[in-house]
Amino acid sequence: MTKSILLLEDDVRVAEHWKRLLEEAGYRVYHETDADAAIKLVDEESINLVITDILIRENETKFKPRGGLSLLAHVSINVRPRPKTIAVTGASPSLNIEGHVHIFNAARTLNKPISDAILLAEVAAELGND
Repeated sequence: MTKSILLLEDDVRVAEHWKRLLEEAGYRVYHETDADAAIKLVDEESINLVITDILIRENETKFKPRGGLSLLAHVSINVRPRPKTIAVTGASPSLNIEGHVHIFNAARTLNKPISDAILLAEVAAELGND
């Protein structure tokens, strides 16, 4: 059975690259640029893994109030069976993103930029071969 991945990423170029890479590896990938749309999708589809950027930009100078933490909180509290989760961020280490995502049971936190090999290895580690 094909494993499904929900990708919440506001950088469309990065998202398109990751989507293509993961689809070529045999996964079904859904992409959203907005946390509310991602929450709706995870409620409607059977998702095995959520990969979410933590800070979602509204424009070049402003972040949306609801981002990856909102998605992680929703998944942790409301979605059963709960998909596995990987948080990604390009934020400064001083923001302590890892401490925040740990509260919502994210299995891993990856700092951008992320190589193709690392992304594929982390996804495979989370989804395994079952």
